[in-house]
Amino acid sequence: MRLSGVDENGQALDEEIHGWPARIVQHETDHFDGVLYLDRAEIRSLSSNEHVLERWTDPTPAQAAQELGFSLRDS
Repeated sequence: MRLSGVDENGQALDEEIHGWPARIVQHETDHFDGVLYLDRAEIRSLSSNEHVLERWTDPTPAQAAQELGFSLRDS
């Protein structure tokens, strides 16, 4: 996914992003068009506990944090 725009200092931004960062950017930019998570969700993925567990248990928070480049603090 290509992300272009300006950063918080008004500097041009043009990046190629992949994985979790791309999913997060897509999720947030969808809101500009009035698109919500449920608008994109596959109904069958929400239809049973089995399907929910199959589709949504990975990645774990630790895996997502690693992909995004930060660590989780120990509680």
